[in-house]
Amino acid sequence: MKNIELVIVDKKDLANLQVSNNERVLLCEDIKHNGLTPSIEFVKHFLNNIKQKIHVLVRDDGSNYLMSTEQLNKNIEYVKNFEKENVHGFMFSILNEENCIDWKKIELLKSNAGSKKVIFGKAIDIVCDPIQDLIKLKSLGFSGVCLQGGTTPARNNIKKIKEIMSSAIFDEKFELIVSGSISPADISILKKLGNISLHIGSSIRYNESWEEMINPEFVNGMVSKFK
Repeated sequence: MKNIELVIVDKKDLANLQVSNNERVLLCEDIKHNGLTPSIEFVKHFLNNIKQKIHVLVRDDGSNYLMSTEQLNKNIEYVKNFEKENVHGFMFSILNEENCIDWKKIELLKSNAGSKKVIFGKAIDIVCDPIQDLIKLKSLGFSGVCLQGGTTPARNNIKKIKEIMSSAIFDEKFELIVSGSISPADISILKKLGNISLHIGSSIRYNESWEEMINPEFVNGMVSKFK
């Protein structure tokens, strides 16, 4: 697959995305709280205005992966709304208080995404048995997972990522997206993992700051290096 997915948090990124050659974006807002569900207005700002496939983050609380029944019902309506739009997919995770996947809620939310791609987010890094959970997520029709392999940058977690990849559940229908403070210097290391995608945040911005716009030269350089 080898997609490069950029985290987009500001409307001002539109112009530079139009000259960037990455394949996909993940839209979210409020990055100071680890990225939350973007407003409908924010998503529509990018719809049909960029060539990249658009995924939308669905998350209410940046401090955990819990989702109350009230939040779930709100997010169901949100997903339903964009299921009809030209978004390519969604990313979300729902855990219970024991840090196990809340299967009832996650299946219900996914069932409202229609034919859109659904990626399970980085909560997979803190569940008790990630490989068994990934097998079940694939069986439920999820399109992939975004993981870091631990709490430190991805470059430090190669052994764990390889361990998860050894389960042989990843293929063209179930994508492995590696995230975690990925910089241009990490590309050659991560490329050796094989058929993975990358989820990249502030490192492709001027001064590597969320306050700055994305740097299309950095983006296009990383895309060329990763292929």
